[in-house]
Amino acid sequence: MYPPGYVPTAAPTYSPPAIETPAIRPTAAPGNAGAAPAPGRRASRRPAGPAGIGGYLLLPVIGLILTVCWNAWNIYHDLLPFRQSEAWSALTTPGSDIYHWLWQPLALFEVFTAVMMVIAPLALLVLIFRPQGLFGSKEG
Repeated sequence: MYPPGYVPTAAPTYSPPAIETPAIRPTAAPGNAGAAPAPGRRASRRPAGPAGIGGYLLLPVIGLILTVCWNAWNIYHDLLPFRQSEAWSALTTPGSDIYHWLWQPLALFEVFTAVMMVIAPLALLVLIFRPQGLFGSKEG
């Protein structure tokens, strides 16, 4: 199988080059929870990292606010007047030309979903702006 005089050896192994990392020393910068406080200042209890809502996180918040406004307007402008109109009585009165037994449950389901599309974004906005998390304190 091998030519005469050939002695097989183990394949060379690959070892990645060593990467030197500089030593990181804590500084007393504001918001750096791991550093010793500057003389005359108390240590902060806030965890290091981003805090609050800003940047691109504003876009979902604006979207939630617009969703609440749009669906509340839809309920007030379209769905509530429909209940008092002649169309409601024509659709839900047995014996009328356009009566079907599913019109009333369908209209009530539409009102229910529209109301839920106001309540759910409001609940999300409350959870976003609460000082503590969903299940209590963020601290521990």
